[in-house]
Amino acid sequence: MTVVMDNKAGGGQGDGAQRPCLPSSRHRDKLEQKRERKAARTLAIITSAFIICWLPFFILALIGPFIRDKVHIPPLVDSILLWLGYVNSLLNPIIYTIFSPEFRSAFQKILFGKYSRKARARSR
Repeated sequence: MTVVMDNKAGGGQGDGAQRPCLPSSRHRDKLEQKRERKAARTLAIITSAFIICWLPFFILALIGPFIRDKVHIPPLVDSILLWLGYVNSLLNPIIYTIFSPEFRSAFQKILFGKYSRKARARSR
């Protein structure tokens, strides 16, 4: 939140002291809309990645029993589609790291040992 300092005297304070003025409602609404758009975009990307990675596997899993006697599906195709689904688990932290500064900060702390048990024990 941005705080603007007001030099005007008022409210019984004739000393001209600075006091914080909160941002306008319109400004807060704009910031909220920006956060919501960013969250919606991240959610759309996560959902799209999930669908792209898992849909081929589930389509094959659903229609496979009906077409296996007519069409030979190599085991390699089954394996590739399953691993494509697993790739989604790899993509999620990457996507969140790219689009969320809070997640990026927490992820870096975990990766580089800033959340180690020793550090937590020392802070107590």
